[in-house]
Amino acid sequence: MSGPRFFDPDGHRHGGTPTYPYKLAPDGLLTYRQLRAIGLRPGGQPVAAQILWRSRLCKTGPRAAYLYRRELALPVRPMTPARWVAVHAANRARRTCPACRRDAGYVLPRHLGTCLPCSELPERDADMSDHTVNGGYGHEPRPTPPPQPAEPSPGKGV
Repeated sequence: MSGPRFFDPDGHRHGGTPTYPYKLAPDGLLTYRQLRAIGLRPGGQPVAAQILWRSRLCKTGPRAAYLYRRELALPVRPMTPARWVAVHAANRARRTCPACRRDAGYVLPRHLGTCLPCSELPERDADMSDHTVNGGYGHEPRPTPPPQPAEPSPGKGV
């Protein structure tokens, strides 16, 4: 049972930080994700307590979640138009393949470093001197759909 080992509300055994076992934190203390879910942020306040628990996934020791006081939390800052532009530019950069310069439509896998069609190609020359944008490496740009014919207006008889 992990309860008594991690129950230290005074913080004597855990470096001065009050510690509670999983799901036993007192009311008024929330994790960062819980604060975000209700539209708040820690706002520079220090960690008020922590939750410790054992996990089979973490072999190095107990896992921790830091708790913040709800009454000291501040509202989340709204996104400005400039911040939205920056977020969209960063996401576009994560989707752009460095080999073919194409927007893949998904975030590129970090372990590949390129889009999936480029990663399935045979090894390229070290200098890549003959590489051109969308030129001969297994995929071409998406074709643009043909223009749709205009429908006749309902008021005119032909």
